[in-house]
Amino acid sequence: YRPSGNNTLNRVVRYKFENEKLTEDKIIVDQIPGAPNHDGGRIKFGPDGFLYVTTGDAQEPSLAQDRNSLAGKILRVTSDGDPAPGNPFGTRIYSYGHRNPQGITWGRTERSEGDRLRAVARQRWELWETEHGSSATDELNLITPGKNYGWPEIRGNQTRAGMVSPVMQSGSKTWAPA
Repeated sequence: YRPSGNNTLNRVVRYKFENEKLTEDKIIVDQIPGAPNHDGGRIKFGPDGFLYVTTGDAQEPSLAQDRNSLAGKILRVTSDGDPAPGNPFGTRIYSYGHRNPQGITWGRTERSEGDRLRAVARQRWELWETEHGSSATDELNLITPGKNYGWPEIRGNQTRAGMVSPVMQSGSKTWAPA
């Protein structure tokens, strides 16, 4: 939507479907920077019951590093739009430094606790995200709460202290994952 001038913004809205109509609209998250490209926009409830929303950098790469902006992030909120309890910064932001996150899903992994004789296996959900690179270097990321995934400071196999490199990336080719 455009509240004024040419500024494009995104919002997440909840409706109730009743008697073949959408009613009771409620804005869940508002004023997410938007643009014709780099909008992110995947929305999914996680296994923890919270709503995850991906946002692109809105064609302003520096916003991905700005924790005061909702652009270039993965957000984690309650069904009413409040920051989910346990979010790393006490805000809606779950992770940051994303260019254009296009897909999210969860997978289970087995972890062992204790020594080998008394190992207790437990399952843990892990959040995975796919992201479009600038002209290549598309990414597959394992998301950890509060971590910085580097855009626009690093991409592909580049590394920098305090930033997370992708688990896999497309190199000089493009996957255009979604």
